[in-house]
Amino acid sequence: MDNCKCYAFYSYKGGSGRTTTLLNTTLHLINEMQLSPEKPLLLIDADLESAGLTYYFDCEDKFTDDFHECIHTCKLFNSVEPVLSDNRVFGTSGRITRSFDVALDGYFRAEEGANAQTVNAAYEKCEKMKEMFAGITLPANEMKVFERIADCCNTVKAARTTDKKTLDVGNKYTSRVEVFFQKIEEIHTSNNSAQDKKALKMQAIEEFMPATKFLDVSKYFNAPKGTVKFLGVDIKYTGKRIASNDDSEDALRYLIEKSSALNYGAVVLDSGAGVQSSADLLHRVSDVIVCCLRPSQQFISGTKTQYSDYGNIIRRQREEKQKDSSKKTVILLPTAVSCNSEEDSVFAKVSFNKIREIANAHSQFIDDTFCNVQNCIHEVSLFKWHEQILGTPDLHALDEVEKQELKQYESYEDMPEDAKKAFDSYKLLAKRMNENS
Repeated sequence: MDNCKCYAFYSYKGGSGRTTTLLNTTLHLINEMQLSPEKPLLLIDADLESAGLTYYFDCEDKFTDDFHECIHTCKLFNSVEPVLSDNRVFGTSGRITRSFDVALDGYFRAEEGANAQTVNAAYEKCEKMKEMFAGITLPANEMKVFERIADCCNTVKAARTTDKKTLDVGNKYTSRVEVFFQKIEEIHTSNNSAQDKKALKMQAIEEFMPATKFLDVSKYFNAPKGTVKFLGVDIKYTGKRIASNDDSEDALRYLIEKSSALNYGAVVLDSGAGVQSSADLLHRVSDVIVCCLRPSQQFISGTKTQYSDYGNIIRRQREEKQKDSSKKTVILLPTAVSCNSEEDSVFAKVSFNKIREIANAHSQFIDDTFCNVQNCIHEVSLFKWHEQILGTPDLHALDEVEKQELKQYESYEDMPEDAKKAFDSYKLLAKRMNENS
């Protein structure tokens, strides 16, 4: 069994197009490494300050610290072993209908002596929910979360005023819960077949439930289900964060080891920028770091300083791994390069000379394949307005006019020249990442 490879995308500062580069390169990495549902790839959003991947996959409500069973990036890096144990399925599955019995039972215990009208209203609401969710089961760890969500059922939640935990969950999730229940009711009363209703309900549940395991985002890459998994950031998290210390480093190394055991082919992380602790950590552990930089003075000077500082870390890491001298740890990647005019060409010549100076100063570990106008990531006009994985259908909410405008980017033949140049460079980047690891 091959070892799972760890790749990180990094930049000295924000604005380099790092996350867009990661997404587009991942599409080609899937083919380059022959990844599949049997040999999947794990994407991790490790940019805690600007969680780009989490927003791109529309997951800002999925990763939360509000339920013990749920996961997010910081929880993984601080307690990776329990998060990954048993594939995140604890015990047997449970019927959702049981959740409403638990909610109603808890209400009765908390509200002994309540008036008959309130009791009947709570009972009728729960019975209605049980009818709508009949025959649907969830893994046990998701069931534990759903039992607490069931408490948000209007009548029961409002009645159980003595239960502080219920109120906390209810206040935060009430709007989402009510929209979710309404959607389930619409499906339940539709003219679809029983089989179609069940499938639609399961899809609605999957979209609504907070994450208790890695999410499947394969559809964004036009890949078979199970090929690409994702762990995102809790954007409202205030607890212990990723630390630049031995504990977080041990956790990340354990993650890679566990991923190998589960037959993952690669772990790809979107790093924090600059000197964020996640950036320092990923430079210690990753097999290959793709360092994105725009060809501007700020980016060039900042990147030069960073790799003077990170140089010793990378050299020690190469010695520990006994990495072949032909395989480089850092790929220096100029991005959003404009060469549309004579003035652009003059600036490009000066900037690329300075970028190559960085690569030459650290030639032991920097790959300079892209430090030229031919191979760099050229500016794509589309990306100024709309991030997209070139060569795949766009799955974000677009109106019909937008869909017509963006359709040309779904196939290589119909792409404009700037997108074709970038597409070819992303493909080459995936190849160099694989070769260097």
